[in-house]
Amino acid sequence: GYDTGVVSGCVIFLQKSLDLNSSMVEVVVSSTVGMAAVGAAVSGKPLQIFGRKPVIAISSVFYALGSSLIAFAPGIITIITGRLLLGLGVGLSSMAIPPYISEAAPIRIRGRLVSMYNLSIVVGQAIA
Repeated sequence: GYDTGVVSGCVIFLQKSLDLNSSMVEVVVSSTVGMAAVGAAVSGKPLQIFGRKPVIAISSVFYALGSSLIAFAPGIITIITGRLLLGLGVGLSSMAIPPYISEAAPIRIRGRLVSMYNLSIVVGQAIA
């Protein structure tokens, strides 16, 4: 949740420091959410072929690469590329983690753990 919402706090600074117009700001903001939808849509085959844990690991790599690109970005194209990678990680992990939790958790706390996962996403968006 934090990865999708954190950009809202830095849009003003990005716009001023990189001299971005409104359209480019919209691309920066929406790129993560758009790629998250793509990641979620294409996650079915990798989840069936490789399983939950490898897909979660791959999504973690996308998180790390995207965050690193954004942290050291020399310009707007690198920022957008990093945000796209973050979005792919968000989409893949959002489809892989809930079933993994439900399969790995004991029956008596399964629903609670999946609910806490969803709550943590919403809290992350609210904090961002």
